[in-house]
Amino acid sequence: MSKSEIKEKFVELRVEGMTLEAIADSLEVSKQTLISLSNEHDIQETIGIANLIKYEGMFRNYEQNRNTKLEYFASLNKKLDDELRSRDSDRFKLKIYFE
Repeated sequence: MSKSEIKEKFVELRVEGMTLEAIADSLEVSKQTLISLSNEHDIQETIGIANLIKYEGMFRNYEQNRNTKLEYFASLNKKLDDELRSRDSDRFKLKIYFE
């Protein structure tokens, strides 16, 4: 495997959250080689950008799920409100006794 291929795979696996030990085993290189790679400015920058992209995607997914749930509950609330308004209100009056 060429040095550029090792760098590329290293970045990919690091962004996935693998440890240096696991990556070293996977790529069949020493941990020290990966430490040296991780100290290179371009590698640090690439990993940082890749992590930002990953987290941005996760955040967008979270927002989408949240908005879908909010729309569902707003719709459900409206249906419940409409149903209660359509019913005879005399059936729902509560007698409150004060001592």
